[in-house]
Order: sequence, then structure tokens, then C-alpha cells
Amino acid sequence: MHTEGDKTIVTLARPTMIADMLPDAGLNELATEVEETLKKVMAAAV
Repeated sequence: MHTEGDKTIVTLARPTMIADMLPDAGLNELATEVEETLKKVMAAAV
């Protein structure tokens, strides 16, 4: 998280990208759910 001018910028690794790096862990479904929740939270915060 950082600011650019008067805007706050949040950056993070997408859970689905992390799950893709660990294919044997079986995290794809959970990662998708978490990512969708994060998108909703960030959209609501704007």
C-alpha cells in the first residue's frame, strides 16, 4: 500500500496466481473465492 498524490494504491499478489504456483496443494477453489471477496471489498472501498 502506498500513496500517489491524493490516491491510496493497494497492490497484492492475486490468490489465484499463488495457487497456480502450487498446483498440488488443491487451493484453486479457495483462492478463487478469496480473490472474488477481495475484489468486492476493494470495489466497495472506492
